[in-house]
Amino acid sequence: MSLKFWHPQLLVPFDAAAVHADSTVEARRGLWDGLLSCNPGDLPWIIVGDFNVILEPEEKRGGRLFRVAEARDFVEFMSSAGLVDGGYSGSNITWCNNRHGRARIWKRLDRLLLNTACLDVHLAVAVSHLARYPSDHAPLLMAVSTRLDGK
Repeated sequence: MSLKFWHPQLLVPFDAAAVHADSTVEARRGLWDGLLSCNPGDLPWIIVGDFNVILEPEEKRGGRLFRVAEARDFVEFMSSAGLVDGGYSGSNITWCNNRHGRARIWKRLDRLLLNTACLDVHLAVAVSHLARYPSDHAPLLMAVSTRLDGK
């Protein structure tokens, strides 16, 4: 889902998209291509949701070891789209398979991405990872505000 937002205190409108990526690499490639076709160029762009992929070993506990190849398509998509991870507050894990013992896997699958145009128009974007109970995913609380001080 993609939306365009406009507010009188913003210099330009901004686009925001919510995603839920497939768990397979092949299907995610279709999402990355679709998002690239929606890229607003020099306008601010925020994408938030479940990307179903991690970027580095620290974003996972349990299961088989992280392989860089798993993240390659996602990293290439972010680079092509001019997107960076927006950071977060709260737990560094947003998903758990809810199994017990050695079968339990934890990952950071949910995140917020933004382009540098968000900073150019003084948007302050923050995301908090909330408690995931009873779901397997942590809800994300996103806040977008203008920085009227121009910093």
